[in-house]
Amino acid sequence: MKGKELTEQQEEFNSQLSAVRVRVEHCIGWVKNWAIVATGFRSSHLIYTSVMQTVCGLVNLQTRQWQMAHSANCA
Repeated sequence: MKGKELTEQQEEFNSQLSAVRVRVEHCIGWVKNWAIVATGFRSSHLIYTSVMQTVCGLVNLQTRQWQMAHSANCA
């Protein structure tokens, strides 16, 4: 209910949800760093899907590298 104290289980759920959400938001931001995605697409729309898949693949690679570096720093 709105305005009531959260149970420990609800707080834990919110914490886990926030952790996933921030990762998703970072990935969306990284995709937007690619100007071809952040601005109007001026090329043939026939290749748009291929371009997006390529950009998302590069972002996935960047994300994995960031996670490995972050894990190494935390260890």
